[in-house]
Amino acid sequence: MLCNANAALEFVITGTPTPKVYVCRDDQPLSQNDHIHFLFEKGKFSLVINSVVHEDAGTYKITAENKAG
Repeated sequence: MLCNANAALEFVITGTPTPKVYVCRDDQPLSQNDHIHFLFEKGKFSLVINSVVHEDAGTYKITAENKAG
C-alpha cells in the first residue's frame, strides 16, 4: 500500500437480526475517527482508511455477531 493513498477493505456480512461488527488491528479494538471509517449497508461492510500511513500497518480482524451467534 502506498503511503497517503486511501485504502478500503470490503466484506459481505449478513444475518438476522443484523449483526454488530467489531474491528481490531493487532488484537486492539479500532474505533472510527477522522482517519478511519466503517460503512455497513445492505450486507456490505467497508473499512476505509484515509491517507494511509505506516502506523496503519498490522493485522486487521473483522468480527460480526448477533443474538444467533
